[in-house]
Amino acid sequence: MEEQRQTVALPFWGIAGLGLLLGISLNQPIGLLAAIGGTVAAFRIQKLGWQLQANRLLLRTLEDIEIRISQPTK
Repeated sequence: MEEQRQTVALPFWGIAGLGLLLGISLNQPIGLLAAIGGTVAAFRIQKLGWQLQANRLLLRTLEDIEIRISQPTK
């Protein structure tokens, strides 16, 4: 999920776009609901991926600092 967040979220962005298109052009409220639902789902998936990536980056940074502290510079 962390590295493929855009790939996972892409179908939901598509659902949002099609729902918006059909909701407006055919005056269908269900299409607008699909647009809202797809947008929310896609954004949450990408947000989760961003958070996972940030956590991994923080852990790598802390490990790097720990290694540099334990190995004194010559």
